[in-house]
Amino acid sequence: MRTDVHAHTTFSDGSELSAMVDAAEGAGLDALGLTDHCIVTEDAFGRRARFALVGTYERRRTAIGACSRRLPSSSDLQIELPLQIRLYKCLTI
Repeated sequence: MRTDVHAHTTFSDGSELSAMVDAAEGAGLDALGLTDHCIVTEDAFGRRARFALVGTYERRRTAIGACSRRLPSSSDLQIELPLQIRLYKCLTI
């Protein structure tokens, strides 16, 4: 099984999902694992607003579904959505 199990889309700090799916299909991959950042706590950089797990999950699922539906019927490519979660603990000294 040929896979890419660590890919980020524009739902965090990566590339456009449809271009990534096209590249994975063109490379003959069997699976593409999308591991976008999901910030679940506030941090000093304000990333939670952009990468919030709850706020982006349904939009990512919808986008993945749209990309999957446009794959050729002969495609074996599976698009998976494992999570890459960052938990930050801020210390005040």
